Amino acid sequence: MKLLCSKILALQLLLFVVAAIAVLGACGSEESAPAVAIAPTETAAPATVEEEWPPAPRPTPTPGAMLGLPTPEPSSLADEAYAVLNTLTTQYSPRESGTDQEKNAALYLQKNLDAIGYDTSLQKFYSPEASWSVVHLVSGEGEPLMNSEVSHLHTVPVVIAGHESSTGLLTHVGGALQEDIPDHGLEGRIPVIDLGTTTFREQVDRVAEAGAAGALITSAELDDILIPYTYHATIPVIWLSSADARAVLRLIEESEVSATIAVEKIDSAESQNVVADMRKSASDDRVVILGAHYDTVEDTQGASDNGSGLATLLTVATHIAERDYPFDVRIVLFGTEEFGLFGSEHYAENMSPDEIAGTIAMLNFDALGSGTTLHAIGDYDLTSKAIEIGRDLGAPITLEGDGGATSDHAPFEEVGILTLFLSSNDISRINSPDDTIEHINPDLLGYAAEIGIAMLDSLAEEAR
Repeated sequence: MKLLCSKILALQLLLFVVAAIAVLGACGSEESAPAVAIAPTETAAPATVEEEWPPAPRPTPTPGAMLGLPTPEPSSLADEAYAVLNTLTTQYSPRESGTDQEKNAALYLQKNLDAIGYDTSLQKFYSPEASWSVVHLVSGEGEPLMNSEVSHLHTVPVVIAGHESSTGLLTHVGGALQEDIPDHGLEGRIPVIDLGTTTFREQVDRVAEAGAAGALITSAELDDILIPYTYHATIPVIWLSSADARAVLRLIEESEVSATIAVEKIDSAESQNVVADMRKSASDDRVVILGAHYDTVEDTQGASDNGSGLATLLTVATHIAERDYPFDVRIVLFGTEEFGLFGSEHYAENMSPDEIAGTIAMLNFDALGSGTTLHAIGDYDLTSKAIEIGRDLGAPITLEGDGGATSDHAPFEEVGILTLFLSSNDISRINSPDDTIEHINPDLLGYAAEIGIAMLDSLAEEAR
């Protein structure tokens, strides 16, 4: 028995030495270092999805150590993506839509993609005038309940009537028929209106005449609201989805709820998409588009939304730069997503019919860095393949269905292109100052990058 143990110990020691030599050899390679600038981070043990939350900081990866491998390990990609995210959050945040911050970030991203080996350009555009809605709900005791700025509520501005915010007790008035209006009127109240019993105009006019300072209107689809071109409402109106309205009505049934609402106009702003194509010797009409938006709202690091998707995509771009695919790979980093998908809409609307027909798929990476699980949304075949790949990797990934998710894949779906959207299960901090790198799970970035690379490999096999 002792002799057998000695042999086993010797064999283990030999394997350890061989592994150490391989790692040292990889670390010594500097010729293939990734082009994306990486800021140093403190050394700590790698985090996993099972570790205590939030994860510890990641160590800086060895530049170029994994570039020669066809299928890098997810943990190594997590380190790389997290280091890129660290640079974005410390040096290029915030990146508020339509500002010089956003433009400087675009130039930085273009420079790095060009250095990796892509043909790059800036696709400039002007976002149209847009509007922005805010809804804050608090209990009668002043306790915050739900609000639109951290995605507890999905709101869309319908009518702009001044820039002042309005506050009042929420009151459900059903279809806003005359008999639904309280005898004492609606002074100091914000009515919740069910669309459909009469026209939108009649409902809003009736609650405004009763003294309401604003209104929340609910329907299954935003398209249900038909607003006459000549109609000028005197109060701001904000749309809620049916699901959000049900949640709000449950709160009203339990106790008094005060709402503060505001609808503001946003002026047109200049922005740009960063477009990067693989440098190939032979042209091919077919293309796979990989996309992520790089802008943020004001006063945030935007670590998850969308530093996580951006860092993941830059990591993918680095690892595939020298691969030979039977199609072009185009990286598109979208501007002014936070204003209303204006960057991706501009790109999709300017695609020719031939370009649309030649686009095999569009893969979108957005808000995938917080939580413990990746979500796959989009085309059935693409999501099924992504989940299969993820589970083979041991990644926590689930099918989310289409879920009505709004991100930069949506304009591509509208023109008939198949899409896959990767996100994560925790979006509670997005569009807020709390969206910081401390709440990022690096393994989700690594798994998403590995899934993205494997999806390209799978599409390449089908295209050959």
